[in-house]
Amino acid sequence: MKATDKERVRAHWFIYWNVWVRLLVSATQEQLIKQDNRSEGLLNGYF
Repeated sequence: MKATDKERVRAHWFIYWNVWVRLLVSATQEQLIKQDNRSEGLLNGYF
């Protein structure tokens, strides 16, 4: 395996990892926002 091949694979992995992390973070933020809305609705219902 040539050095250029290793660098190319490393670059692909880096891009793949960044995309995956970004998707994970955005999905987590959406879940948190939904939970916040739900808890606000519960609080409004109580008070």
